[in-house]
Amino acid sequence: NIIEPANARSIALGLRLGGVIDPSLPGIDPGDVVIRHDLRGAA
Repeated sequence: NIIEPANARSIALGLRLGGVIDPSLPGIDPGDVVIRHDLRGAA
């Protein structure tokens, strides 16, 4: 997920759903928060 840094509620939701902030992944705009989800065990 790519989230605008001012959207704290969306960031919190992404983290609650098991995601982790990955600063190595690029966002669309500078400063975007990128949350990575490991879906390998989800199927």
